[in-house]
Amino acid sequence: MPKVTVIKLDDAPDSLEPPTLAATSPSSGKHPRVKQVPLDALLPYNKVERDERSARVKAEKQGASKRDEDADAATFVIGRVPPPFPLSAADRLAFVRPAAREGERKAAEKVTAFQWKLYDLLLTIPEGRVSTYGQLASLLASSPRAVGSALRSNPFAPYVPCHRIIASTLFIGGFCGEWTGKNKSAGAKQAGEGKKTGEKIELLRREGVEFDSKGYLKDKSKLWDGKKA
Repeated sequence: MPKVTVIKLDDAPDSLEPPTLAATSPSSGKHPRVKQVPLDALLPYNKVERDERSARVKAEKQGASKRDEDADAATFVIGRVPPPFPLSAADRLAFVRPAAREGERKAAEKVTAFQWKLYDLLLTIPEGRVSTYGQLASLLASSPRAVGSALRSNPFAPYVPCHRIIASTLFIGGFCGEWTGKNKSAGAKQAGEGKKTGEKIELLRREGVEFDSKGYLKDKSKLWDGKKA
């Protein structure tokens, strides 16, 4: 049997000198067979460092995936990524609402103080939950009509999740200025018949909120209680 030098990872030297490589005995009359081993692979195994590096890579991939999903959702709803949501008073004062469509005249260019307050409240509604126009109106000491008007002109959708607001009857309600079954005398349309309403239903479905074929919320436990998650 040829004599073989066995190198264990735990016994690897700390120096940069290459270790003795495994080889067959010259006395065997055969050409030595040498296995090339990278020096880095023989250095002491640092599991903690490797796990931390793996966690960083995983977090970066998840972050990139989430950004891609957000961009896809934005394009799905309004055909473009919404502008960044300003947080400071100065940035909000300087903000000008973009036109809803290319070439369209800008209407109500400035976001009102009430609208900013409403948009901030919407950001506290967690994914997978919905609220109603009436509940938001109550929290803001306003009216459902004023809430609906502010939601129709929301330039930050879907980042500011106006799609999470439904009617007090738990009907899907309106979205982007469209209201399915608006003519009550004719009866409510099937859920998703309107293009924008269908997009709202799909966005909520992706977040785990389901509606029946008539457009009503299936699970009442999905209603937001008005508290931060």
